Amino acid sequence: MNTMNTMNTMIAVQQPRAGGRMQVRPRMRMRILYRYVLSEFVGPFFFGLLAFTTIFVAGDLLTLVRTAVTAGASLRAVAEVSALRLPQTLVYTLPMGILFGVLLAVGRLTSHFELVAIRSAGISQIQLLLPLIVIGSLASALAFWVNETVAPAANLRAARIFQEEVARRPLAPVRENVTLSRYEHGRLLWLLWAARYDPQAERLTDVTIVTMKDGSPAQTVHARELEWRETKWLLRDGTLYRYGPEGQVMTLSFQGGSQLVDLGVAPQEIAAEQKRPEEMSASELAARIRILSSQGVSIPRELRVRLHQKYALALASLVFALLAVGLGGRGAVRRGGATTGFGLSIVLIFLYYILTALGGPLAETGELPLVVGSWLADLVLGPVGLWLYVHLDRC
Repeated sequence: MNTMNTMNTMIAVQQPRAGGRMQVRPRMRMRILYRYVLSEFVGPFFFGLLAFTTIFVAGDLLTLVRTAVTAGASLRAVAEVSALRLPQTLVYTLPMGILFGVLLAVGRLTSHFELVAIRSAGISQIQLLLPLIVIGSLASALAFWVNETVAPAANLRAARIFQEEVARRPLAPVRENVTLSRYEHGRLLWLLWAARYDPQAERLTDVTIVTMKDGSPAQTVHARELEWRETKWLLRDGTLYRYGPEGQVMTLSFQGGSQLVDLGVAPQEIAAEQKRPEEMSASELAARIRILSSQGVSIPRELRVRLHQKYALALASLVFALLAVGLGGRGAVRRGGATTGFGLSIVLIFLYYILTALGGPLAETGELPLVVGSWLADLVLGPVGLWLYVHLDRC
């Protein structure tokens, strides 16, 4: 639909019939305009999403191929790792596509003076461009769903294939903040947390094991270390806390002693099952924090930061939609079209992820409050975008 057709549509919806009645009802008029705004958005959005995703995937593929050639790995393994990393890549590129699509859509309306014509018909820009904000909100919900359900399992599998088939080296020799769990019919049976795991020595250090019953902790074991002995684990210097139905606690200490325990998991399974925070969903991170907190275990600040960032990253699409509508409506991409839109998108994306990269470490070290550091990009850019949007009719 070109500019002249749009203007004709505006005239049609405004032209009264004899007797002063409108040809098109106000609600139908807004539907026509909403459809037009969305039609301007769809093409640039998919172009931007494809462009940014291609950039991410191409860079990742180059690194994978280089590693595979050095290690003599197969291209099948490279392709599988690249495909498994795609959901996480889309979590990052979806907000970028939203930003680019909204900037160009609003920029076209501005450059053709269609927003001026629509405002002259008494229609608020805030109302007209609301569907783009709704699209940003839906994209945020979709990004969170992917990051919560699809990406964690895909990331974990990609890491294993990369280490074992592409790089052809064993998993990291020593891992910190190791967590293991067992479920039966969707119910958590037990959860183990250890400060360190050394696969060569087959030893877990600073261990907490929480056994669950009917969704609540039944007993907790704290031990200095667990060491593998052929078929079972040797637990050294530990204390057992058993919880009664009425809240009573029975304590059994074997400090200086040891005891064999059967966890039903071997050392090689630990190396395969341990997850880094980025390989976990928000619900898994929250469950780990909740259980460790209830048992009085010191919770690594990194876990809390990663949990907050799971939600903060999902909100990026809405933040970018607000910024793009606010800037585009003020003529930020009136001249230059797609080139200007792409350049402005790069600047805003760079700013967002610089703030994220700065805020996370500062929150982990305690130099910034946990919430402020984890949400820094959203807290800085979100209010700016909201202000630009709600004051759009004043520009």
